[in-house]
Amino acid sequence: MSMFKQLLKMTTPIFLLFYSMACVAEPSATIEVSAQIEAGCVFQQSPIGLNFGIHASTAQESTVTANISNTQQTWKIECTPNTPVNITFGNGKSVNTQTQNRRLKHNSAEHYLDYMLYQDANLSQPIGTTSDNTLTKQSTTQNYLLDFQIYGVVDLSQGAVNKMPGQYTDDVLITITW
Repeated sequence: MSMFKQLLKMTTPIFLLFYSMACVAEPSATIEVSAQIEAGCVFQQSPIGLNFGIHASTAQESTVTANISNTQQTWKIECTPNTPVNITFGNGKSVNTQTQNRRLKHNSAEHYLDYMLYQDANLSQPIGTTSDNTLTKQSTTQNYLLDFQIYGVVDLSQGAVNKMPGQYTDDVLITITW
């Protein structure tokens, strides 16, 4: 028998012995399982908007108001407790680029009604288009729903005495960051 075959016969049992000992020495092991949860918010688009109501084309009221609250039926902006949140209001689709006023646009014609947004019922804290357009709020452990209202004012005495009848609308983008 060749020397190679004898060496192979002798080393094979030794190798198998070491191999089986290694397998028996560690029959089980653990793995780490983990997750990290970060603060966050949920924001649903509201089917309810800021509605100034129905008025005659000859209406001349200078202060027509409307308001909307963040509730379970509207935006429903809810956040992790004690999370500071910035709510930023966009300019709207029909902003007047010269005056920076938000405007309601007639649905089928180039007719507009200026309007303003406010963060208080006294209409003393405007939500601007170039600055002051962000509200800072914080959820609490008792109320995950952010507590705020938005107030709007449209001046029907502006422009023509006899406004074009029809629906006037605008879309304002609301962005939340935390």
